[in-house]
Amino acid sequence: MPSEKWIMEFDADRSEQVQTLLDEANLTRVEFLNNILTMAMWAIRHIKKGHEIAAINDIDRKYYELQMDFLDRFRSKPSVSELSPQDFRPDHTE
Repeated sequence: MPSEKWIMEFDADRSEQVQTLLDEANLTRVEFLNNILTMAMWAIRHIKKGHEIAAINDIDRKYYELQMDFLDRFRSKPSVSELSPQDFRPDHTE
């Protein structure tokens, strides 16, 4: 498969954060990006199915939902045939 070269620019703080993760995980930039893309694609597949993405604390069973505008872009929107008449009513009455 042919490859493409991407040039990415980060501000200094973000670049330092990425480098810290690369060092901690002993990954190359390509390996890191491939893993991040795999995780994003997995999350998007589940969001499209109506699932939530969350971290669960095994001790107290609390969960923390991942909130990202990016993921909200992939949430299923009802088709017109799935909407009820109430969905078309204005919020106020005249």
